[in-house]
Amino acid sequence: MRVFLLLLLAVSLPSIANELSVLSPDKKVKLSFTDDGELAQYRVSFNGEPVLGLGKLGFTFAKAAPLYRDFKVEEISRNTVDQTPTQ
Repeated sequence: MRVFLLLLLAVSLPSIANELSVLSPDKKVKLSFTDDGELAQYRVSFNGEPVLGLGKLGFTFAKAAPLYRDFKVEEISRNTVDQTPTQ
């Protein structure tokens, strides 16, 4: 979930489309993110089978215009954490 939020926050002006994927530790769940067509979009699969099809990311505000266009991946960071319990 943290990676998903980082991807969402790392957007800005349009450019060449990028597709990024993040796998769960057991590699069963895959979240793919793209900024194709100046729209931030995502899809989720489990064991290679689609769970959520291509969906649009963005924000809808009560008193302002919606924000869902002109997204771009600005930065990618990776982190690995070993949460194996020790005695």
